[in-house]
Amino acid sequence: MLYFINDTCYFLKRYYPLLNKVYQNLKIVIKNKAEKNISIKFSSLKEQKKLINKFYQNHNSFNVLTFPYQDQTCLNNKIDYLGDISICVKVIKKDAKIYHNSFKKELCYIFIHSILHLYEYSHKIENNAKIMSKITNKILNNFKF
Repeated sequence: MLYFINDTCYFLKRYYPLLNKVYQNLKIVIKNKAEKNISIKFSSLKEQKKLINKFYQNHNSFNVLTFPYQDQTCLNNKIDYLGDISICVKVIKKDAKIYHNSFKKELCYIFIHSILHLYEYSHKIENNAKIMSKITNKILNNFKF
């Protein structure tokens, strides 16, 4: 189940059903049907920078931060909590313009990407980066933006 926290001035509630559908699609694609709890926080740029300073060193990307639950037995269905995601809405809006995407598509892209990190995918490993890209595109193609 997804838990949303909106600490911004943007009205984002209208995107919650879409993100839930994207998450259900992602679980099918990665063949993990177990329901996991994830909290998604929509943050201001100021808040995102505070989180980076507190939890990450030498991190220069402000769009999304992923905080996996430390006990990885969660992935083995023993615990239902997967982790937390912090999405900076202001940066997503900017990135959408840069990449010529709608805000909705960019939000879904970042959302999928961050959840894949919670499931231990890493773009630092070349093969995983290709797999993450393939999964992301497969899911995005199921939706009209």
